[in-house]
Amino acid sequence: MKSSFRFTCSPSRLFTVFALFAALWLPARAAAPEPFELKDGDRVLFIGDTFFEREVDYGHIETRLTAAFPDRNITFRNLAWAADTPMGRSRASFDWNKSEDDWLKRVREQVALVKPTVAFLSYGMTAALEQSSAGVSPARQSTALEKFKTDLGMLMDAIEEVSGSPADGTKKVRFVLLGPNRVDPTKLGESLPRSFKVYDTAIKEVAATRHAYFVSLLTYQGSSKAVSDLDPDRIHLGEFGYAGVTGEISIQLGIGSGPLDRNLPRSAALRSAIRKKNELFF
Repeated sequence: MKSSFRFTCSPSRLFTVFALFAALWLPARAAAPEPFELKDGDRVLFIGDTFFEREVDYGHIETRLTAAFPDRNITFRNLAWAADTPMGRSRASFDWNKSEDDWLKRVREQVALVKPTVAFLSYGMTAALEQSSAGVSPARQSTALEKFKTDLGMLMDAIEEVSGSPADGTKKVRFVLLGPNRVDPTKLGESLPRSFKVYDTAIKEVAATRHAYFVSLLTYQGSSKAVSDLDPDRIHLGEFGYAGVTGEISIQLGIGSGPLDRNLPRSAALRSAIRKKNELFF
C-alpha cells in the first residue's frame, strides 16, 4: 500500500514563518560589511605593532591602496609603533609605571590628530610572540587572549570616539583588522605558528563582532624568493615579504588581483613619493 504525506499550512501561519525567517536572515545580511573601497576625502590610519611600523619604510601597502583608487583624494597617516599593544604600551615611553588607561589616553591624543574615516589595525604579531614564549602556562595564554580581544575592542571604541563618529551609527569609522603574518617554523619551532593561528582566529572573531573587514596574512605562502620574504630574524617581513602580503591584502579586500609590478616606472615613482612623505611625517 502506497502512503502519501501532505503538508498543509494556513496563510496566517505561513506568513508568521516567513516573517520569522526574515527577522533572522536580514540582520545577518545587513551586518556584513559592504565591499571595501576608499572614498574621496577618506583619511586612512595605519596603527599597530612592528608590521605597520615597517610599512613606513617599504610603502607597499599604501602604494597599492592609492593605485586602486587613483581618482580620489585620500590621506594616509601611519601611527604604528614597534611591539605595541592595543593599549599603547610601547608608546608609553617613560610612563610604563602608569595605568593602561593612561597609555590609551596617549593613543587617543595621537589618533585625534588624524580623525580617520578608515583604520587598519595590526596587533597580532606582538601578542602571538609574547604568548608563545617558553614558560607561559595554558591558563595564562587563555587569559591573555581574552584580554587582547577586549583591549582591541576598547581601542576601536577610542578611535571611533576621537574621530567624531556620530551616535546614530552613520559614517562610522570603517575598520580593517589584520592577522599576524607567517613565520619560519624551521627556525623558531612549532609553538610560534600555533600561537599565530590562535590570534589570527581571535582577530577574525573581533572583526565579525564589530562588522569590520578582516585580512588573514597566514594565507600568504611566500614568493618565489622565499628566503627574501622574511628578515634574518625569520619573523618579520622583508622587502619581498611586504610586496607579497600587499597582494594578499588587495585580493582579500577585493581591490585587485595581486601586488603592483614594482618595476613599472609609474609604480616605482608613486612608492618613492610615498616613502619620502612617510619619512618627513615620521
